[in-house]
Amino acid sequence: MKRVFIVCMLVSVSFKGFSQAGNTTKEQDDIPMGAPPEVLNTQFIYSPSNDDFDFSTLHAEINLPFQTKIGKGMLMQGINAGITHLNYNKVYGVNTESLDNFYSFAYNFIYAHPLKNNWEITGIFNPNINSNLAGSFTSEDVSLDGLAMITKYWGNSKKGSALSLGVGTIRLNGKKLVTPAISYSRIVNPKFSYSLGFPETSVNYKFNDKQSIKAFLLPLGFDANLSDDTPLMIDGREAKRAQYTSFSFNIGYNHTLGDAWKLKANLGYTLSDDYTLVDDDGNDLYDFEPKSRPVFSIGIAYDLIGKMMKKEKNNKKR
Repeated sequence: MKRVFIVCMLVSVSFKGFSQAGNTTKEQDDIPMGAPPEVLNTQFIYSPSNDDFDFSTLHAEINLPFQTKIGKGMLMQGINAGITHLNYNKVYGVNTESLDNFYSFAYNFIYAHPLKNNWEITGIFNPNINSNLAGSFTSEDVSLDGLAMITKYWGNSKKGSALSLGVGTIRLNGKKLVTPAISYSRIVNPKFSYSLGFPETSVNYKFNDKQSIKAFLLPLGFDANLSDDTPLMIDGREAKRAQYTSFSFNIGYNHTLGDAWKLKANLGYTLSDDYTLVDDDGNDLYDFEPKSRPVFSIGIAYDLIGKMMKKEKNNKKR
């Protein structure tokens, strides 16, 4: 079960850009899931626990505000960077000196190509770094992940649905793993929509053009290389990676400020938590046994592309 949770977390985190890749090759009113990517998206997540450790993550995402047309399709690019800090509130049976900060960096190449009858194929190439960066930088800090999806659209941006099926490759315990991926989204009406699968399972309700709420499952975590120059030894075996997975149920509130800025605030509680140190083969060497905890997050985003699309749409009406 732990392996399943880790795979789900890695797929959701690594290919988060897929949720913003669809419907980039057609007019927004002609497709069901027409939200463009936000140019800037920042988020701070804090999950405290007096029983073990406090978990906090600062994450920033930049989607380049231009698309390169290749044939009938579009190439998009984006950058993700984050730092996760663990503040230990108790003494453990291992040295946690180099286990307090974990870093992530990824560059996404996303290509979407339309097919006949409202089908679309999407490919993502995701070179990324996940490490504590406590020593020399090596190839073990780097992973080259990929995803290929095919999507069918029904309806339009006011009432419609989309089903995506695909397969991706991720790195787990230093080895490549092929994993299936599935996502289904539906807009029931202009106010109510939901999505199932990855990168998010959620139910969404819009009060108006400025305010909305959603209930959603949030995967958090990392599978980070331990790059310490001095190996971390546990019972005579070397710990090679730190793996943290957490799934939480959240209620979120989104508020649009002006034409493009968005404020996002979430409150939740973890349903499953796991934090272990593993060897090269993924065998557990030490289990921190984290307990369930509250999760708070706040973020701000800038939707430049959405602003430009609205302006263009208003100009056409004149």
